[in-house]
Amino acid sequence: MNHPDTNSVTDAAQLKADIVLLIDLITEHSRKVELVTHEDLRDEFLSKAPMQQPIPVSQIKAEYEAIPEMER
Repeated sequence: MNHPDTNSVTDAAQLKADIVLLIDLITEHSRKVELVTHEDLRDEFLSKAPMQQPIPVSQIKAEYEAIPEMER
């Protein structure tokens, strides 16, 4: 595991892409109103995560800047 102080911008972008994928997977199962075990969700995430591309830093910055100052 990398020390948090040494994580690069690319790692942060990949983490955000992974979080978005995980939220999408959970939402998909919720829409179907089906229960999923954490093992099945983990397996599904691990099978799809390697194909997930990092979100460009410019997109992350644009989304951050779009958040009103009071909500940051």
